[in-house]
Amino acid sequence: MQAWPHYTKNQLANLIPLLNDSAHRQRAAEIVRGLLDRILLSPITDDNTGKTILDVHIQGHLAGIFSLAFKEAGESKTAQKDSAFAG
Repeated sequence: MQAWPHYTKNQLANLIPLLNDSAHRQRAAEIVRGLLDRILLSPITDDNTGKTILDVHIQGHLAGIFSLAFKEAGESKTAQKDSAFAG
């Protein structure tokens, strides 16, 4: 089994051209599904606004991608390889 960063990088390299080609979008969807183990959606109340928002909990390699992206962007979202929380 490949280490997850290398696996993910390889999958993303394959995904980008496929997303831009309508003839291969189904393959792109398969790649995205391969990066996901589970998605949990929960309505929560935002403490700052009082509005109901959707909390997204992602498990799998895609959560690791989000973690890296949040770190680079200086975001305060909680994310790790096995799970990501995004409100």
